[in-house]
Amino acid sequence: MKSLITLLIFTIFSTGLLADTEGIGMLGCYGQQLLKAPHINRLATEGMQFANYHGGFFCAPARWTLMTGMHDGCQGGWGQNRSGLLIEMGKAHVPEEEYMTRFAEQVRKTATPIPEHEVFLAQVAQQAGYRTAQFGKLDVGFLTNHERVKRFGWDFYEDYFSHSRCHGFYPPYLWRNGEKFELEGNLRAHCAKMTAKGNEPVGSDGKTCSQNVFIEGILSFIRTHKDEPFFLYHPTQLPYGPVAIPKLHPDFANHPTLSLVEKKYGSMVKMLNDHVGLIMKELTAQGIDEKTMVVFDGTGGRAGLKRSGYQGGIQCPLIVCLPGKIKPGSRSDILSSHYDFVVTIAEVVGTETPPGKDSISYLPSLLKKLNQNRTTTSWSIIETRAWAVLS
Repeated sequence: MKSLITLLIFTIFSTGLLADTEGIGMLGCYGQQLLKAPHINRLATEGMQFANYHGGFFCAPARWTLMTGMHDGCQGGWGQNRSGLLIEMGKAHVPEEEYMTRFAEQVRKTATPIPEHEVFLAQVAQQAGYRTAQFGKLDVGFLTNHERVKRFGWDFYEDYFSHSRCHGFYPPYLWRNGEKFELEGNLRAHCAKMTAKGNEPVGSDGKTCSQNVFIEGILSFIRTHKDEPFFLYHPTQLPYGPVAIPKLHPDFANHPTLSLVEKKYGSMVKMLNDHVGLIMKELTAQGIDEKTMVVFDGTGGRAGLKRSGYQGGIQCPLIVCLPGKIKPGSRSDILSSHYDFVVTIAEVVGTETPPGKDSISYLPSLLKKLNQNRTTTSWSIIETRAWAVLS
């Protein structure tokens, strides 16, 4: 199977494609009536839709489980450090040399150490000969740098380096393979993060939307690497709030009953859908759509309910397409979670499963070769000083 597949992983979560805080209640293939997302729904029509898929209701720990193959209740596992330093230095107009020195020192002192033996998701693909790339929100930890991103297994990347900066869609700069590059017309150090009310004017506080930068990078990467196996991971900001969008989608601009924040959120879902369409169109244009595995994943629960330990906060969408291998329009009820992805991908690309993972491969379900049965999954709920592990 390794020679037949080019891997494209985009996360609503944020991978494939990982959508951030995109609950199953926001997708037509899971029952949504108002928001129409035909390109995402097409993935479900042409692939397998998971109906019993769960994960953390916060985006950062959910990404951690996806990257590591371990549930986020593991002691000594993922940890977050202080991520606001880059914003603070931007507001203070700190000179570049001082900026880089303080940045490096903060990561060195506060980032969770990475065990030498640890193997991450992208490294699984690397070991099988795939070129790896990440576009979007950073993967593990709140403040990271080039050395750590490379340690996670990414050959190429474009991202924020700071979880706090990811909350805004108009950053003054992003990072590409360790180098800063500026975004035209974006001047706010906090990346134009909007308020929780979401009532700011559409397109305010910036000119260049980060999501448009990322989709251009993704399409360019596909064109450049169409003749070799690649593993592309897109932990998108969409449709995470505080809501921000360059312009309202025509479906919602003049809607008589929706508030401005609802119109903006709906437009973010539509942008996500349009970007899925652009990716699928590019795969077809390059002649690799028939040998590309596409995974659409998400965080945020049934209705995007953050901080809810009930089904509304932890049931997530998962759609997987692989022409000729996965039956179109099929459905799986296997109980599964984000951290199952590492072992599943290891089996897909034909490499050895990394030791010490909590993952169970759902490839047999994808290929309909085995009726899998699982009774429990585990994840943790962390809010201020209280925590609990559910199973």
